[in-house]
Amino acid sequence: MKKVLLLLIILFPLPVLALEEINFDCPQNIAKDTPFTCQVTAKTDYEVSAIDLRFSLDNELLEKEEFRVDAIWEGDEEDDIVLVYTDENKIDNFKIGTLTLQAKEDLANVDIKITSAAFYDANYNEHLLDLKKDVNENVKSETNIPDKKNNNFKYVIISIVMIIITMTLIMIYILLKRKKNGVV
Repeated sequence: MKKVLLLLIILFPLPVLALEEINFDCPQNIAKDTPFTCQVTAKTDYEVSAIDLRFSLDNELLEKEEFRVDAIWEGDEEDDIVLVYTDENKIDNFKIGTLTLQAKEDLANVDIKITSAAFYDANYNEHLLDLKKDVNENVKSETNIPDKKNNNFKYVIISIVMIIITMTLIMIYILLKRKKNGVV
């Protein structure tokens, strides 16, 4: 029985959720033709060696003046695509860069949409960020990453279903073995 349980644990490991966020921290109530900056930061619970970030702006309302990559990174931004890497792997909260924009009219909010994002860990494994909702806030706009409680709930449900299926298969196996031995 212990061997069966060990086999099940190996075959069906419980999923582990990694903390992955990208934030655009932009001011509120922006005046027309006034340049302003948005700080682009990230947060992870594992070491990051590179980032591939793709975003889009509402070109009718915003004009990008420049994207300045933070000094810890090598690489650049071009056509709303940020590709950077570092020799000093980053973990927890860290800065990616500064986005300088100019509003074409008075704005209460900045509309920045992340179209795709990936972190690369210390072993150069790709971690795609889940892009479920748009970034459409000004202050500390959470990226397109789903609510972790919601994501954890899905994994809990999946894990429970897998445990139920596994236990059912074990019971069927035991019953068939008993029947074969004439114990039933």
